[in-house]
Amino acid sequence: MCVGIPMRVLAIAPESAGEGERLLACCAPWPGDGSAGSETIDTLLLGPVEEGEWLLTFLGAARERISAAEATQIAAALAALDVALQAAQDAAGSGAPIDPAAFDAFFPDLANREPELPDHLKRP
Repeated sequence: MCVGIPMRVLAIAPESAGEGERLLACCAPWPGDGSAGSETIDTLLLGPVEEGEWLLTFLGAARERISAAEATQIAAALAALDVALQAAQDAAGSGAPIDPAAFDAFFPDLANREPELPDHLKRP
């Protein structure tokens, strides 16, 4: 399974990579990541990026430009995943069920409403 990590561009550094030009950006992880420092991200698939932009990254490469709001939603989902994994480990040890309501705070845009099909899946 691939998990996209939101990262914010701190600085841009084009760098030679043998036969061609490779665009690199120094990026900071989303605040809840717990990672210290920054990471060099390959931005070749997106082309030039600007300082302050949010990127969705996979395995050290930027795949998509995202808004700050999208980065926040993705970060919340990743935090919920951490909570779910910890709860599953705790439940495995104690036999207690996992409370689904514990995840509502991580998904405020989805909590307390009925799910809706996207337009392309709705019947005409």
